[in-house]
Amino acid sequence: MTGGTVAQKRVFYTALYRAYERMVDINEHGQYYSAYDHKVHESDEPFFVDNWIWDNYIALEPLHMILNPDMAIQRIRSYIKMYEQGGVMPSFALVFGDWCIAQLSYELGYVEDNTLFLDRSENYKNVFRVDKGIMWPRDKDGNWIEPYDPRFADRMYFTENNAFTYNWSVKHDLHGLFDLMGGPGEAEATLDQLFREDLGLPKFQFWHTQPDASGLVGQFVMGNEPSFHIPYIYNYLGAPWKTQKRIRMLLDAFFTDHLFGIPGDEDGGGMSAFVVFSMMGFFPVTPGIPVYNIGSPVFEHVTIKLPNGKEFTVIAKNSSSTNKYIQEASINGEALNKPWFTHDELMKGGTLKLIMGSKPVLKYSPQSGLFDWF
Repeated sequence: MTGGTVAQKRVFYTALYRAYERMVDINEHGQYYSAYDHKVHESDEPFFVDNWIWDNYIALEPLHMILNPDMAIQRIRSYIKMYEQGGVMPSFALVFGDWCIAQLSYELGYVEDNTLFLDRSENYKNVFRVDKGIMWPRDKDGNWIEPYDPRFADRMYFTENNAFTYNWSVKHDLHGLFDLMGGPGEAEATLDQLFREDLGLPKFQFWHTQPDASGLVGQFVMGNEPSFHIPYIYNYLGAPWKTQKRIRMLLDAFFTDHLFGIPGDEDGGGMSAFVVFSMMGFFPVTPGIPVYNIGSPVFEHVTIKLPNGKEFTVIAKNSSSTNKYIQEASINGEALNKPWFTHDELMKGGTLKLIMGSKPVLKYSPQSGLFDWF
């Protein structure tokens, strides 16, 4: 690694260290006690537990799929053993979870299950209020709840965050979400407004209602994992320069090398994994789709030594606090005409080369090459 400041290097390597906090292998000397069936088991394989899956599926698990895919497979085997021992498998009840199950059922050839869960993954459309442009709760009869202000919603309707965060949780169907918002232009304006939206009441009252909503920029919540992918959504709206601007601003403001260097709950390495990805210059917006969105690399040169013996390098020439905007890009010497690359491209080894500058490139014309994208 080269480039960046000493403080930024401390932030990066501290985050990388913390990203190894979870999961925990409780197998000791070939034995472990399972709380799933209350028995002692003999095994020569790891038994991983204590994964904060609500938060860690977003960045931590994708990070370990790069750094240690064999361990990731062992973790999945541990989940299967949990089911075998206790009859349940830890999961999370979001439409994104339904979409993930649909992908698994497709790979296994379960056509009916695939159809069922794909349909369920679109249930977010039932709680998006088109005339308000935001997620909105309904009562038991299907009526919109009134009076209601999304700024003041507490845990009666949402978990840890309000509608301004969950408005963007449809990471498996972003274009469907954009359509509900009125198209890409309206979606971009809504995303812009997220970072400007007033709290509507004094901060101490807001945090009484939303204690987990820390690291605020407007109504955007940097201090809680459900927000991590949101700044990268600009890549899907033809405005990647806004992703680059926001990511750098958020890293500089909230992730430092002193006492106030993390804006919210670490959640078992979940937040630190966002830092590792974003400082390197890319992020998995939709876990389960093996694609990484490009942001704005903090360092001029980062090399990942992959477990298969190959190396993937990100070069961000001229990168600095002012040179945060991508002017040109290529991967393995060929012009890149989109603001993302694939997991296969990363794992095969190679070089992502970016030329950074102080001014954003505003023109959007993917047909004519990456310079126009960025």
